[in-house]
Amino acid sequence: MSRMSAFDLHHFAVKEHHARSLHWDLRLQFSGKSLLSFALHLPPNLDPDRPLIAIKVADHNLEHLFKEWVIPPGRPGAGPTVLWDRGFYRALGEKSVQFQVSCGHVAVEMFGSRLKGKFRLRWVGPEWKRWALEKEWDGFADPPRCFPNVLTPEKILELTAKKSRSGDTTNLDLFPAFQNRGSF
Repeated sequence: MSRMSAFDLHHFAVKEHHARSLHWDLRLQFSGKSLLSFALHLPPNLDPDRPLIAIKVADHNLEHLFKEWVIPPGRPGAGPTVLWDRGFYRALGEKSVQFQVSCGHVAVEMFGSRLKGKFRLRWVGPEWKRWALEKEWDGFADPPRCFPNVLTPEKILELTAKKSRSGDTTNLDLFPAFQNRGSF
């Protein structure tokens, strides 16, 4: 087995998004400045016996990875979105994430604040956009562990106040330093 290098690692983020309905956005960096994107109706977990349905949504630009903001009314996804977890991941196996997606099975190892260890995204159909996010049994599997939401009323006030002070009517970026960093 070869040793992992910094070039094997890519950014990931999970965002708690209070739009029309509460959901979590899973974003995996791939192919330079693109983000493989999924929407989850429940927060990710460390329980291998509780897979989650992950709806494949349009890929996003890398600039969206670490943004915390309030999407204005009238725009798709209107509402506050904040970081729930962030870190790095690496693809498992010899094939790239892009190739794995085209085959309907993605295996990754995550190194986040909350999500750690091996996970799989598996296409479950019937449409190409319906996938399952599954935690594998490993040293990080923790079935009883539940993670709290991060978007509190205080956080919403902070987002709104920062947006008002900046005069920005399109977005709110609380993590500008992360945006300007490349993969490595």
